[in-house]
Amino acid sequence: MPTPSQPSAPSGRPLRPLGEAPVGTIIRVSGPVVEARGMSSALLYHVAWVGQERLIGEIIRLSGDIATIQVYEDTSGLRVGDPVWDTGAPLWVELGPGLLGGIFDGVQRPLPALAQLDEAGHPTVPFVPRGITLPGLDRQRLWLFRPWVEEGQPVGPGSILGAVTEGSDPQRGFEHRILVPADYPPGRVRGLAAGPYTVRQTIGYLQPDDGREPLPLRLFQRWPVRRPRPFRQRLDPTVPLVTGAAGH
Repeated sequence: MPTPSQPSAPSGRPLRPLGEAPVGTIIRVSGPVVEARGMSSALLYHVAWVGQERLIGEIIRLSGDIATIQVYEDTSGLRVGDPVWDTGAPLWVELGPGLLGGIFDGVQRPLPALAQLDEAGHPTVPFVPRGITLPGLDRQRLWLFRPWVEEGQPVGPGSILGAVTEGSDPQRGFEHRILVPADYPPGRVRGLAAGPYTVRQTIGYLQPDDGREPLPLRLFQRWPVRRPRPFRQRLDPTVPLVTGAAGH
């Protein structure tokens, strides 16, 4: 069984610990939808932990101190009076090396890591355990980073810092480019170094032009799922997708 971990907000700050998170109380359960009272400090689209198993849900409506929560796990066993915690952060995804080669559920929990396997490597149960929180990207795997910018070079949001190669075969893998986070200010690169890194390790720093403290650069970013990704230019398709007709 995987060990639950403390998730983090898109800015990198941990979500509120249970002891600090505002606590509401379930007043109604209807399938995957739960209503909870005492959520006056919550915001729309905050993530909520629901019930004693801390099922993951998203606040989709607020009316006074009553929050309507869409729960993304099986709600069997939830009862009126069970606690609900407001995490203080929106639902987010992790973007970085390992994403395209992974298999995830709807909230980016890696299914291979969630599987309970027997000695032969086969799943022992045909469903995903409830109330488990895992990072979307592998925290242990090392990626060989190759920088493309020089020390002190000016960069901005979305600038390419370098690349890693994804795929089991380095000769046939694909290039995953590492970018400056979209919510970082313009600045200059400091201490960017080639080498093997996990997605959590710092590969360098960005020194903002406005004199703020240096900001860490990593191989991955967190992004709220309901916030559109910024783009410099939208490229319209010019070649149609051609598919074959299914045989009868």
